[in-house]
Amino acid sequence: MEKDVLNRLRHPNIIRLYQTFQDDNNLYFLLELLDGGELLSHLLHEGRQLGLDEDLARFYLADVASAVEYMHANQMLHRDLKPENMVVCKNTGGHLKLIDFGTAKNLADSKLNGPNFVGTPEYMPPETIDNKEPTYASDMWAFGCIVYQLLTGETPFSGGSAYLTFLRVQDGSYYLPDYLSDDAKDLISKLLQKDPKNRLGGTEANAMSAVKAHPFFKGIDFDNHIQAQQPASQFCGSELFQLVKRLAAMERARNLQDPLSFEGDVLQEQIKTLSSRDRSILMHILRRKQIVHLPGLYPRFFSSLSGPKLGHATALTEADNRGGSAWETESAAFLEAVKVLNARQPAFVVICGDFINAKPRDEFYDAQVVAFQELLNQINRKFAWYGGIKCIVVNTAILCHEKYFKEEVAAQTVNNNDRATSNSDIPEQIARPEEEGQETVLAAEMVTINVNSARKE
Repeated sequence: MEKDVLNRLRHPNIIRLYQTFQDDNNLYFLLELLDGGELLSHLLHEGRQLGLDEDLARFYLADVASAVEYMHANQMLHRDLKPENMVVCKNTGGHLKLIDFGTAKNLADSKLNGPNFVGTPEYMPPETIDNKEPTYASDMWAFGCIVYQLLTGETPFSGGSAYLTFLRVQDGSYYLPDYLSDDAKDLISKLLQKDPKNRLGGTEANAMSAVKAHPFFKGIDFDNHIQAQQPASQFCGSELFQLVKRLAAMERARNLQDPLSFEGDVLQEQIKTLSSRDRSILMHILRRKQIVHLPGLYPRFFSSLSGPKLGHATALTEADNRGGSAWETESAAFLEAVKVLNARQPAFVVICGDFINAKPRDEFYDAQVVAFQELLNQINRKFAWYGGIKCIVVNTAILCHEKYFKEEVAAQTVNNNDRATSNSDIPEQIARPEEEGQETVLAAEMVTINVNSARKE
Protein backbone atom coordinates (compact mmCIF):
# COMPACT_ATOMS: atom_id res chain seq x y z
CA MET A 1 0.00 0.00 0.00
CA GLU A 2 2.77 2.46 0.91
CA LYS A 3 4.48 1.99 -2.46
CA ASP A 4 1.24 2.58 -4.32
CA VAL A 5 0.48 5.74 -2.32
CA LEU A 6 3.96 7.24 -2.70
CA ASN A 7 3.98 6.55 -6.43
CA ARG A 8 0.78 8.56 -6.79
CA LEU A 9 1.67 11.53 -4.57
CA ARG A 10 3.80 14.45 -5.73
CA HIS A 11 3.77 17.34 -3.27
CA PRO A 12 6.52 19.55 -1.76
CA ASN A 13 5.42 18.55 1.75
CA ILE A 14 5.41 14.78 1.10
CA ILE A 15 8.55 12.64 0.92
CA ARG A 16 9.51 11.56 -2.60
CA LEU A 17 9.88 7.89 -3.59
CA TYR A 18 12.51 7.45 -6.35
CA GLN A 19 12.87 3.71 -6.78
CA THR A 20 11.87 0.34 -5.35
CA PHE A 21 13.55 -3.04 -5.67
CA GLN A 22 13.51 -6.31 -3.81
CA ASP A 23 15.36 -9.51 -3.10
CA ASP A 24 14.09 -12.84 -1.83
CA ASN A 25 13.34 -11.48 1.63
CA ASN A 26 12.91 -7.71 1.52
CA LEU A 27 11.39 -4.82 -0.38
CA TYR A 28 13.60 -1.72 -0.58
CA PHE A 29 12.55 1.93 -0.99
CA LEU A 30 14.92 4.55 -2.33
CA LEU A 31 13.59 7.75 -0.77
CA GLU A 32 14.40 11.44 -0.72
CA LEU A 33 17.04 12.40 1.88
CA LEU A 34 15.56 14.44 4.74
CA ASP A 35 18.24 15.64 7.13
CA GLY A 36 16.46 17.91 9.61
CA GLY A 37 15.18 15.31 12.05
CA GLU A 38 11.67 14.38 13.14
CA LEU A 39 9.40 17.23 14.18
CA LEU A 40 9.11 15.62 17.61
CA SER A 41 12.79 16.34 18.28
CA HIS A 42 12.14 20.04 17.67
CA LEU A 43 9.68 20.10 20.57
CA LEU A 44 12.41 19.11 23.02
CA HIS A 45 14.37 21.41 25.28
CA GLU A 46 17.06 19.74 27.39
CA GLY A 47 15.33 16.40 26.93
CA ARG A 48 11.81 17.57 27.81
CA GLN A 49 8.90 18.20 25.44
CA LEU A 50 7.90 21.82 25.96
CA GLY A 51 6.25 22.76 22.70
CA LEU A 52 6.79 25.72 20.40
CA ASP A 53 5.70 29.33 20.28
CA GLU A 54 2.62 29.89 18.12
CA ASP A 55 4.43 31.49 15.17
CA LEU A 56 6.73 28.53 14.65
CA ALA A 57 3.94 26.02 15.33
CA ARG A 58 1.76 27.80 12.77
CA PHE A 59 4.58 27.59 10.20
CA TYR A 60 4.87 23.81 10.62
CA LEU A 61 1.10 23.25 10.79
CA ALA A 62 0.61 25.10 7.50
CA ASP A 63 2.92 22.55 5.87
CA VAL A 64 0.93 19.68 7.36
CA ALA A 65 -2.38 21.22 6.32
CA SER A 66 -1.17 21.61 2.72
CA ALA A 67 0.04 18.00 2.52
CA VAL A 68 -3.12 16.53 4.07
CA GLU A 69 -5.36 18.65 1.86
CA TYR A 70 -3.49 17.32 -1.19
CA MET A 71 -3.89 13.72 0.01
CA HIS A 72 -7.61 14.19 0.61
CA ALA A 73 -8.04 15.73 -2.83
CA ASN A 74 -6.58 12.46 -4.17
CA GLN A 75 -8.99 10.42 -2.02
CA MET A 76 -6.32 9.21 0.39
CA LEU A 77 -6.15 9.19 4.18
CA HIS A 78 -2.87 9.12 6.08
CA ARG A 79 -4.34 7.61 9.30
CA ASP A 80 -1.12 7.93 11.31
CA LEU A 81 -0.42 11.65 11.46
CA LYS A 82 1.93 12.50 14.33
CA PRO A 83 5.15 14.52 14.84
CA GLU A 84 7.27 11.37 14.45
CA ASN A 85 5.93 11.03 10.89
CA MET A 86 6.90 14.58 9.95
CA VAL A 87 10.50 15.42 9.12
CA VAL A 88 12.11 18.85 8.86
CA CYS A 89 13.96 19.40 5.59
CA LYS A 90 16.94 21.77 5.84
CA ASN A 91 17.31 22.38 2.10
CA THR A 92 13.75 23.77 1.89
CA GLY A 93 14.20 26.36 4.61
CA GLY A 94 12.98 24.20 7.47
CA HIS A 95 9.67 23.11 5.94
CA LEU A 96 8.10 19.74 6.79
CA LYS A 97 7.53 16.61 4.75
CA LEU A 98 5.14 13.80 5.68
CA ILE A 99 6.56 10.28 5.83
CA ASP A 100 5.40 6.73 6.67
CA PHE A 101 2.33 5.90 4.61
CA GLY A 102 2.17 2.25 5.69
CA THR A 103 -1.33 2.65 7.16
CA ALA A 104 -2.66 5.02 4.47
CA LYS A 105 -6.06 4.25 2.98
CA ASN A 106 -7.06 4.74 -0.63
CA LEU A 107 -10.76 5.54 -0.62
CA ALA A 108 -10.94 5.13 -4.41
CA ASP A 109 -9.48 1.61 -4.43
CA SER A 110 -10.19 -0.47 -1.35
CA LYS A 111 -8.52 -3.71 -2.48
CA LEU A 112 -5.15 -2.70 -1.00
CA ASN A 113 -6.51 -1.25 2.23
CA GLY A 114 -5.85 -2.86 5.59
CA PRO A 115 -8.02 -2.94 8.73
CA ASN A 116 -9.79 0.10 10.18
CA PHE A 117 -8.14 -0.17 13.61
CA VAL A 118 -4.76 1.39 12.82
CA GLY A 119 -2.70 4.34 14.02
CA THR A 120 -1.10 5.55 17.25
CA PRO A 121 -3.38 5.59 20.33
CA GLU A 122 -2.74 9.21 21.30
CA TYR A 123 -3.82 10.43 17.84
CA MET A 124 -6.57 7.92 17.00
CA PRO A 125 -10.10 9.35 16.78
CA PRO A 126 -13.03 7.81 18.68
CA GLU A 127 -14.47 6.20 15.53
CA THR A 128 -11.20 4.37 14.84
CA ILE A 129 -11.10 3.05 18.40
CA ASP A 130 -14.65 1.80 17.82
CA ASN A 131 -13.41 0.10 14.61
CA LYS A 132 -15.71 2.16 12.41
CA GLU A 133 -15.06 3.08 8.80
CA PRO A 134 -12.63 6.05 8.62
CA THR A 135 -13.44 9.30 6.85
CA TYR A 136 -11.51 12.45 6.03
CA ALA A 137 -12.49 13.67 9.50
CA SER A 138 -10.23 10.98 11.02
CA ASP A 139 -7.14 12.85 9.81
CA MET A 140 -8.67 16.11 11.08
CA TRP A 141 -8.82 14.68 14.62
CA ALA A 142 -5.15 13.73 14.45
CA PHE A 143 -4.37 17.19 13.10
CA GLY A 144 -6.10 18.68 16.15
CA CYS A 145 -3.99 16.50 18.46
CA ILE A 146 -0.86 17.72 16.67
CA VAL A 147 -1.90 21.38 17.03
CA TYR A 148 -2.30 20.75 20.76
CA GLN A 149 1.03 18.95 21.06
CA LEU A 150 3.03 21.57 19.17
CA LEU A 151 1.68 24.31 21.43
CA THR A 152 1.88 22.47 24.77
CA GLY A 153 4.52 19.77 24.43
CA GLU A 154 2.07 16.99 25.29
CA THR A 155 -0.81 15.19 23.63
CA PRO A 156 -4.36 15.98 24.80
CA PHE A 157 -5.44 12.43 25.66
CA SER A 158 -2.32 10.67 26.92
CA GLY A 159 -3.33 8.25 29.65
CA GLY A 160 -0.18 6.37 30.58
CA SER A 161 -1.20 3.26 28.63
CA ALA A 162 -2.98 2.55 25.35
CA TYR A 163 -6.11 1.39 27.16
CA LEU A 164 -6.36 4.47 29.39
CA THR A 165 -5.65 6.68 26.40
CA PHE A 166 -8.52 5.05 24.49
CA LEU A 167 -10.82 5.74 27.45
CA ARG A 168 -9.81 9.40 27.50
CA VAL A 169 -10.29 9.73 23.75
CA GLN A 170 -13.75 8.20 23.94
CA ASP A 171 -14.62 10.50 26.84
CA GLY A 172 -13.40 13.45 24.78
CA SER A 173 -12.24 15.58 27.71
CA TYR A 174 -8.96 17.48 27.70
CA TYR A 175 -7.40 20.57 29.28
CA LEU A 176 -6.63 23.80 27.42
CA PRO A 177 -3.84 25.79 29.15
CA ASP A 178 -4.56 29.44 29.89
CA TYR A 179 -1.55 30.70 27.96
CA LEU A 180 -2.89 29.50 24.60
CA SER A 181 -4.35 32.22 22.38
CA ASP A 182 -8.11 32.34 21.87
CA ASP A 183 -7.65 31.39 18.20
CA ALA A 184 -5.56 28.34 19.14
CA LYS A 185 -8.11 27.21 21.72
CA ASP A 186 -10.93 27.64 19.23
CA LEU A 187 -9.13 25.68 16.50
CA ILE A 188 -8.32 22.80 18.85
CA SER A 189 -11.85 22.63 20.26
CA LYS A 190 -13.38 22.58 16.77
CA LEU A 191 -11.08 19.80 15.58
CA LEU A 192 -11.35 17.57 18.66
CA GLN A 193 -15.07 16.92 18.37
CA LYS A 194 -16.09 13.33 19.16
CA ASP A 195 -18.66 13.24 16.35
CA PRO A 196 -16.79 13.31 13.00
CA LYS A 197 -19.61 15.30 11.42
CA ASN A 198 -19.14 18.09 13.96
CA ARG A 199 -15.40 18.52 13.36
CA LEU A 200 -14.19 21.57 11.53
CA GLY A 201 -14.69 20.82 7.84
CA GLY A 202 -16.88 17.79 8.51
CA THR A 203 -16.28 14.49 6.76
CA GLU A 204 -15.86 15.80 3.22
CA ALA A 205 -12.67 15.71 1.14
CA ASN A 206 -12.31 19.52 1.31
CA ALA A 207 -12.40 19.54 5.13
CA MET A 208 -8.91 21.04 5.36
CA SER A 209 -10.02 24.16 3.48
CA ALA A 210 -12.11 25.12 6.52
CA VAL A 211 -9.06 24.66 8.74
CA LYS A 212 -6.90 26.84 6.48
CA ALA A 213 -9.55 29.58 6.66
CA HIS A 214 -9.54 29.56 10.48
CA PRO A 215 -8.30 32.78 12.18
CA PHE A 216 -5.40 30.84 13.71
CA PHE A 217 -3.78 30.76 10.25
CA LYS A 218 -4.29 34.46 9.59
CA GLY A 219 -1.23 35.79 7.77
CA ILE A 220 -0.32 32.45 6.17
CA ASP A 221 -0.21 32.56 2.37
CA PHE A 222 -0.88 28.90 1.65
CA ASP A 223 -0.37 29.27 -2.10
CA ASN A 224 3.21 30.45 -1.59
CA HIS A 225 3.94 29.03 1.86
CA ILE A 226 6.68 26.67 0.60
CA GLN A 227 8.77 29.79 -0.16
CA ALA A 228 8.21 31.28 3.32
CA GLN A 229 11.13 31.43 5.72
CA GLN A 230 10.95 29.59 9.01
CA PRO A 231 10.35 32.09 11.84
CA ALA A 232 12.85 32.23 14.68
CA SER A 233 11.53 30.51 17.79
CA GLN A 234 10.84 32.94 20.61
CA PHE A 235 9.94 30.21 23.10
CA CYS A 236 13.17 28.38 23.87
CA GLY A 237 15.22 31.56 23.76
CA SER A 238 12.86 33.68 25.83
CA GLU A 239 13.60 35.38 29.14
CA LEU A 240 11.30 32.85 30.81
CA PHE A 241 13.83 30.09 30.16
CA GLN A 242 16.55 32.14 31.80
CA LEU A 243 14.23 32.64 34.76
CA VAL A 244 13.57 28.88 34.92
CA LYS A 245 17.31 28.19 35.01
CA ARG A 246 17.86 30.70 37.80
CA LEU A 247 14.93 29.33 39.82
CA ALA A 248 16.20 25.76 39.45
CA ALA A 249 19.71 26.80 40.46
CA MET A 250 18.42 28.69 43.50
CA GLU A 251 16.33 25.71 44.60
CA ARG A 252 19.31 23.37 44.28
CA ALA A 253 21.41 25.70 46.42
CA ARG A 254 18.71 26.29 49.06
CA ASN A 255 19.22 24.85 52.53
CA LEU A 256 16.15 22.70 53.07
CA GLN A 257 16.42 23.22 56.81
CA ASP A 258 15.89 26.97 56.51
CA PRO A 259 12.33 28.33 56.69
CA LEU A 260 10.89 29.20 53.28
CA SER A 261 10.70 32.95 52.74
CA PHE A 262 10.62 35.08 49.59
CA GLU A 263 11.17 38.38 51.34
CA GLY A 264 13.71 40.37 49.33
CA ASP A 265 13.87 37.61 46.74
CA VAL A 266 14.77 39.19 43.38
CA LEU A 267 13.39 36.27 41.37
CA GLN A 268 10.08 36.41 43.22
CA GLU A 269 9.79 40.11 42.40
CA GLN A 270 10.41 39.26 38.75
CA ILE A 271 7.65 36.65 38.82
CA LYS A 272 5.24 39.20 40.30
CA THR A 273 5.83 41.56 37.37
CA LEU A 274 4.98 38.90 34.78
CA SER A 275 1.67 39.02 32.96
CA SER A 276 -0.84 36.29 33.81
CA ARG A 277 -0.06 34.61 30.47
CA ASP A 278 3.70 34.62 31.10
CA ARG A 279 3.16 33.25 34.61
CA SER A 280 1.09 30.46 33.08
CA ILE A 281 3.86 29.72 30.55
CA LEU A 282 6.47 29.78 33.33
CA MET A 283 4.52 27.26 35.36
CA HIS A 284 4.04 25.14 32.23
CA ILE A 285 7.80 25.04 31.61
CA LEU A 286 8.51 24.12 35.23
CA ARG A 287 5.86 21.39 35.10
CA ARG A 288 7.13 19.92 31.84
CA LYS A 289 10.66 19.93 33.28
CA GLN A 290 9.19 18.10 36.29
CA ILE A 291 10.44 20.58 38.88
CA VAL A 292 7.37 22.68 39.62
CA HIS A 293 6.55 20.47 42.62
CA LEU A 294 9.74 21.38 44.49
CA PRO A 295 8.96 23.10 47.83
CA GLY A 296 10.84 26.25 46.90
CA LEU A 297 9.17 26.66 43.50
CA TYR A 298 5.49 25.78 43.68
CA PRO A 299 4.61 28.32 46.45
CA ARG A 300 6.01 31.14 44.32
CA PHE A 301 2.81 31.17 42.28
CA PHE A 302 0.56 31.95 45.26
CA SER A 303 0.06 35.11 47.26
CA SER A 304 0.60 33.39 50.60
CA LEU A 305 2.99 30.75 51.91
CA SER A 306 0.33 29.36 54.26
CA GLY A 307 0.06 26.31 52.05
CA PRO A 308 -3.11 24.31 51.44
CA LYS A 309 -4.29 24.26 55.06
CA LEU A 310 -7.83 25.46 55.53
CA GLY A 311 -8.43 27.64 58.57
CA HIS A 312 -4.77 28.66 58.78
CA ALA A 313 -5.34 32.42 58.72
CA THR A 314 -5.51 34.68 61.73
CA ALA A 315 -9.29 34.54 61.50
CA LEU A 316 -9.02 31.44 63.69
CA THR A 317 -9.65 33.80 66.56
CA GLU A 318 -12.94 34.99 65.17
CA ALA A 319 -16.15 33.75 66.72
CA ASP A 320 -17.67 31.31 64.30
CA ASN A 321 -17.63 27.54 64.27
CA ARG A 322 -14.96 26.98 61.61
CA GLY A 323 -12.29 29.54 62.19
CA GLY A 324 -13.58 32.83 60.84
CA SER A 325 -14.43 34.51 57.58
CA ALA A 326 -10.99 33.73 56.13
CA TRP A 327 -12.19 30.13 55.75
CA GLU A 328 -14.35 31.25 52.83
CA THR A 329 -11.33 32.72 51.04
CA GLU A 330 -9.21 29.63 51.66
CA SER A 331 -11.96 27.22 50.63
CA ALA A 332 -12.45 29.26 47.44
CA ALA A 333 -8.77 28.72 46.62
CA PHE A 334 -9.19 24.99 47.27
CA LEU A 335 -12.24 24.90 44.99
CA GLU A 336 -10.15 26.51 42.24
CA ALA A 337 -7.83 23.50 42.44
CA VAL A 338 -10.86 21.19 42.30
CA LYS A 339 -12.10 23.09 39.24
CA VAL A 340 -8.83 22.39 37.43
CA LEU A 341 -9.03 18.75 38.54
CA ASN A 342 -12.56 18.43 37.19
CA ALA A 343 -11.55 20.01 33.88
CA ARG A 344 -8.71 17.54 33.34
CA GLN A 345 -10.70 14.49 34.51
CA PRO A 346 -7.78 12.26 35.55
CA ALA A 347 -8.22 8.51 35.78
CA PHE A 348 -7.23 8.45 39.44
CA VAL A 349 -6.93 11.11 42.14
CA VAL A 350 -4.71 11.14 45.20
CA ILE A 351 -4.92 14.12 47.56
CA CYS A 352 -2.04 14.30 50.01
CA GLY A 353 -1.40 16.55 52.96
CA ASP A 354 -2.85 17.91 56.20
CA PHE A 355 -5.68 20.03 54.81
CA ILE A 356 -6.99 21.57 58.02
CA ASN A 357 -5.15 23.74 60.47
CA ALA A 358 -6.96 22.90 63.72
CA LYS A 359 -5.40 20.17 65.83
CA PRO A 360 -7.33 17.39 67.57
CA ARG A 361 -9.20 18.75 70.59
CA ASP A 362 -9.08 22.27 69.16
CA GLU A 363 -12.32 24.24 69.13
CA PHE A 364 -12.74 24.17 65.35
CA TYR A 365 -11.36 20.72 64.60
CA ASP A 366 -14.62 18.79 64.04
CA ALA A 367 -16.22 21.60 62.04
CA GLN A 368 -13.19 21.92 59.78
CA VAL A 369 -13.15 18.17 59.12
CA VAL A 370 -16.81 18.28 58.05
CA ALA A 371 -16.25 21.40 55.93
CA PHE A 372 -13.28 19.76 54.21
CA GLN A 373 -15.43 16.75 53.37
CA GLU A 374 -17.98 19.09 51.80
CA LEU A 375 -15.23 20.61 49.65
CA LEU A 376 -14.15 17.15 48.49
CA ASN A 377 -17.74 16.49 47.46
CA GLN A 378 -17.21 19.01 44.66
CA ILE A 379 -14.87 16.59 42.87
CA ASN A 380 -16.62 15.29 39.78
CA ARG A 381 -18.35 11.97 40.44
CA LYS A 382 -17.83 10.92 36.83
CA PHE A 383 -14.17 10.14 37.49
CA ALA A 384 -13.26 6.52 37.06
CA TRP A 385 -12.35 5.03 40.43
CA TYR A 386 -9.91 2.34 41.45
CA GLY A 387 -10.95 -0.40 43.84
CA GLY A 388 -14.26 1.29 44.61
CA ILE A 389 -12.68 4.54 45.80
CA LYS A 390 -12.27 7.51 43.49
CA CYS A 391 -10.28 9.66 45.89
CA ILE A 392 -7.77 8.83 48.61
CA VAL A 393 -6.94 11.38 51.27
CA VAL A 394 -3.62 10.88 53.00
CA ASN A 395 -3.15 12.83 56.20
CA THR A 396 0.54 13.37 56.89
CA ALA A 397 -0.23 15.21 60.11
CA ILE A 398 0.29 12.01 62.12
CA LEU A 399 3.98 12.44 61.35
CA CYS A 400 3.92 16.02 62.61
CA HIS A 401 1.85 15.48 65.78
CA GLU A 402 3.32 12.24 67.00
CA LYS A 403 2.27 12.86 70.59
CA TYR A 404 -1.44 12.94 69.73
CA PHE A 405 -1.07 9.88 67.52
CA LYS A 406 0.59 7.85 70.29
CA GLU A 407 -2.17 8.80 72.73
CA GLU A 408 -4.81 7.67 70.27
CA VAL A 409 -3.02 4.39 69.57
CA ALA A 410 -2.88 3.74 73.30
CA ALA A 411 -6.59 4.54 73.63
CA GLN A 412 -7.41 2.24 70.72
CA THR A 413 -5.41 -0.57 72.29
CA VAL A 414 -7.35 -0.22 75.56
CA ASN A 415 -10.66 -0.17 73.70
CA ASN A 416 -9.72 -3.20 71.65
CA ASN A 417 -8.73 -5.13 74.78
CA ASP A 418 -12.03 -4.23 76.42
CA ARG A 419 -13.89 -5.46 73.34
CA ALA A 420 -11.99 -8.72 73.26
CA THR A 421 -12.70 -9.30 76.98
CA SER A 422 -16.42 -8.54 76.69
CA ASN A 423 -17.01 -10.70 73.63
CA SER A 424 -14.36 -13.06 72.33
CA ASP A 425 -16.50 -13.95 69.30
CA ILE A 426 -16.26 -10.42 67.87
CA PRO A 427 -13.11 -9.78 65.80
CA GLU A 428 -10.86 -7.00 67.03
CA GLN A 429 -11.49 -3.67 65.36
CA ILE A 430 -9.80 -0.32 65.43
CA ALA A 431 -11.61 2.15 67.68
CA ARG A 432 -13.56 4.90 65.98
CA PRO A 433 -11.19 7.52 64.52
CA GLU A 434 -11.32 10.35 67.02
CA GLU A 435 -8.08 12.36 67.32
CA GLU A 436 -5.28 12.71 64.84
CA GLY A 437 -5.95 11.21 61.44
CA GLN A 438 -9.72 11.47 61.72
CA GLU A 439 -10.03 13.52 58.58
CA THR A 440 -8.18 10.81 56.65
CA VAL A 441 -10.62 8.06 57.54
CA LEU A 442 -13.75 10.19 57.34
CA ALA A 443 -12.78 11.71 54.00
CA ALA A 444 -12.03 8.30 52.51
CA GLU A 445 -15.32 6.95 53.82
CA MET A 446 -17.13 9.99 52.50
CA VAL A 447 -15.79 9.46 49.00
CA THR A 448 -16.59 5.77 49.09
CA ILE A 449 -20.18 6.66 49.99
CA ASN A 450 -20.29 9.04 47.04
CA VAL A 451 -19.12 6.30 44.70
CA ASN A 452 -21.67 3.83 46.00
CA SER A 453 -24.48 6.35 45.73
CA ALA A 454 -23.43 7.13 42.16
CA ARG A 455 -23.61 3.45 41.34
CA LYS A 456 -27.12 3.18 42.74
CA GLU A 457 -28.17 6.12 40.63
